[in-house]
Amino acid sequence: MRISAFLTVIILLIFCFPQNSIGGSCLRFDLDDHFEANVPNSESTNITDDQLTMECWIQPPEIPALNAIICSDGGNANIGGWKLRITPAGLFQIFIASEDAVGWHGDEAVEAEEWTHVAATYDGETVSIYLNGELSNDFPLEGGDILECDHPFRFGRRDADVANFYSGLIDEARLWNIARTAEEIEANYQRQIRGDEEGLVGYWRFDENEGQVINDLTEFENHGFLGAEEDEDDRDPEWVEEGAPLFAGEIEMSLEELDFGNIIPGDSVSIEMTIINVSDEEDGNMDVEYLFTGLEDLAEFLQVDNEEGILEPGDTTTINFQLNSEGFETGYYEWEIIFNSNSMNIGRLEIPVMAWVVTGFGSMTGTVSKVENGDPLQAVVRITWDEVQIEIETNENGEFTVEELPAETYTVACEVEGYLPYLNEEVEVLEERT
Repeated sequence: MRISAFLTVIILLIFCFPQNSIGGSCLRFDLDDHFEANVPNSESTNITDDQLTMECWIQPPEIPALNAIICSDGGNANIGGWKLRITPAGLFQIFIASEDAVGWHGDEAVEAEEWTHVAATYDGETVSIYLNGELSNDFPLEGGDILECDHPFRFGRRDADVANFYSGLIDEARLWNIARTAEEIEANYQRQIRGDEEGLVGYWRFDENEGQVINDLTEFENHGFLGAEEDEDDRDPEWVEEGAPLFAGEIEMSLEELDFGNIIPGDSVSIEMTIINVSDEEDGNMDVEYLFTGLEDLAEFLQVDNEEGILEPGDTTTINFQLNSEGFETGYYEWEIIFNSNSMNIGRLEIPVMAWVVTGFGSMTGTVSKVENGDPLQAVVRITWDEVQIEIETNENGEFTVEELPAETYTVACEVEGYLPYLNEEVEVLEERT
């Protein structure tokens, strides 16, 4: 009989962070002056399969002044590619030109004079629109691969020479050749990222605050320039010192799982986890805010101290988890809680919580040897009960020992290089016996 319990609790956290940035700059565009920034076309930016994510921060002026592309790759609706825009009504939209479908998608308005994170994804079946990390709406679009386009990757305009320019600020632009999930977008939209994340093919922070170059932080080095030409010209957007509300503190965690081990019914066991803000700069933008979620359904038997808090650079906190097994039947138990933070390196972490409730313990010892002469063999021994497996290697004498093994019946498998595996399906461990 299988005696186990599996409970997955996933509660996404939406933080309300103060609106200050890490000190990086951004770019201001103006539709009347035809400001733009260009990134030369490359194989990595010219995405032609059915997976795409584009995201950036914008701060537009009053909505009636808008009529622009925010970030674009491609020309008009018949050329191909894709692009993002704000309509004259202030709606955020994405254009997809694919094999079987062409058109604009999105009907959610952005706020004027406020920083807003906008993102759009395409996975070959659905176009999804996000504002400030939350799914705004999605649209079915089984359009197949995106049509190839050899135009530059642009900020602030599309190909039309005197139309479709953007007014306002742009910061922290990211281009992916995968369709990011809602959880990934929510966890990362307000954090600076490293630049080496899987699927990231373009990452422009606009933190230069001077000069003509906008640097791509990915390995693809899709660096661009201000204006219509590489040299300074009258289409150069303006540098603005204060950028989008981003955070960049980095943390280290002592544990990524909570294994309470063997527990007698009614006993209480504690585990401590430490979290350190390893950021060097003494800057409030390097503070890390954290919170554990998914605890509500476990509250009867799992108590947590310091489940939320703020860590300044150099700070350490200790989280104490106490599991009370009163009322538990014997068996293996597994749950899950979620760690959320605005740190640069760990935005959201699913933490397994495990316990083995037993009535008593014994131990198991054994020797692996050759049948014909009894010579010892070095082997890998796997001891399995229910969904729990213990793996141990024998010593040079072919011996192994497992202490404090719950009193159950186990399957024992033995593997030795060059030999067929040995399997004994039933080995019973009795309380206080070997």
